[in-house]
Amino acid sequence: MEQINLIILFFLLLSIVLGYLFKANIGIFAIVLCFIAAYIYGLKPSEIVKLWGLDLFFILVSITYFYGFVINNGTLNNLASKAVYGVRNYPWSIPIVLYIVVVIFVGIGPGHYAGFAFMSPLVLYIANKIKMNKILAAIIIYSGSCAGGFNPFTLGGRVTYNLIENLGFTPEQSAIMQLNLGKNMFIAHTLIFILGYVLLKGYKVVYSSNIDKPEKLNSIQIKTILIVTFVFSLVMVPSIYLSFQPENLLMNKMTIFFNPTFVSFLGIILAIVFKIGDETQAFKNIPWNLIFMIGALTMLIALGKSTGAMQIISNFLSAQGGNDSSWIYYLLGVLSSSMSAFASSMGVVMPTFFPIVPSLSVLEPSLAFSIIATFATFTGYSSFSSGGALVLAGTQDEQERKYLFIRLLILPILLVLFGFLLLFLGVIN
Repeated sequence: MEQINLIILFFLLLSIVLGYLFKANIGIFAIVLCFIAAYIYGLKPSEIVKLWGLDLFFILVSITYFYGFVINNGTLNNLASKAVYGVRNYPWSIPIVLYIVVVIFVGIGPGHYAGFAFMSPLVLYIANKIKMNKILAAIIIYSGSCAGGFNPFTLGGRVTYNLIENLGFTPEQSAIMQLNLGKNMFIAHTLIFILGYVLLKGYKVVYSSNIDKPEKLNSIQIKTILIVTFVFSLVMVPSIYLSFQPENLLMNKMTIFFNPTFVSFLGIILAIVFKIGDETQAFKNIPWNLIFMIGALTMLIALGKSTGAMQIISNFLSAQGGNDSSWIYYLLGVLSSSMSAFASSMGVVMPTFFPIVPSLSVLEPSLAFSIIATFATFTGYSSFSSGGALVLAGTQDEQERKYLFIRLLILPILLVLFGFLLLFLGVIN
């Protein structure tokens, strides 16, 4: 039994290393290695396939498919452009408005990956117009996306909720812990933006009269806003009402019935019926690469959980804590941020480290989940990760690109140290 546990842990690490070395989806290697480990353990092929998390699969597909309509018809970008154009005469406020716009854009549902992909052109375009520091632009894009990307209705929120619930926590406990995770993520990244705004002198950006006036909302975009509002309300209104009156049976039933997966598919039908976009183009918005990665790694981790492999990691962390369990929180932060430098935070780091939390009885689970998720996002600013890569891609001048490349390698280290300070002060709690 001990041998199979070590094999699974080795295979988990090997799949990440191979994916990084070959610049390929980690999930490809994880699935093959999962089958090999499962055969050694004695599982049948039909049992191995069942390790794939269908709940998570449907959550990811439904939400991203629905928001594919909203993104592709230009509604969200048009609204974002209007917000920036409205404060063009107050240049000091433009970075603040951009940050708020990114948080809202991501927060209504599309998720932080959509923020990286679809808000970066707008932010970098405005940054060039007003001569804003590109690192501040990176903070607006990346921290704004992370701050808004983990509320209960977003892609990140649903994934983290599902990961927590699958560990044996009740739906109520999972919702509370996920909400706390989203709160900590919002606070940490908003503080990063505030510091960046002050230190990088976001208040001294140059006024520009060249910011183009956005077009008026067309009939399709107006219908889109109404559909998104309706879908959002079906999920959020019962949940908010229930938080004030938890004994209400009707709202309990509505919360169960109007789950985000069902409501997102309902939104897709409304989008098709009211013709707010091309179904095939919206389908292309589904991040199959991410879904495959999460699903495959979940298979390997689920196998490790059943054999007791994840308990080895738990025992290691417990041994490091000694009599003072607070050290384990900092160690979790180091491990999470280190792995995230080479692998996806939501696709790899969270599915890997979340399952060990219940075994660490000395830890408060809600705080542990928050630390894993938040610290995993800190290293996303690296030149080799999504946040840094976006900024480098949007920088035209070669000298400026070299200047930024080095600083974007240093920034994640400073943010991890900043995270330790927030943890020490109790801001992340």
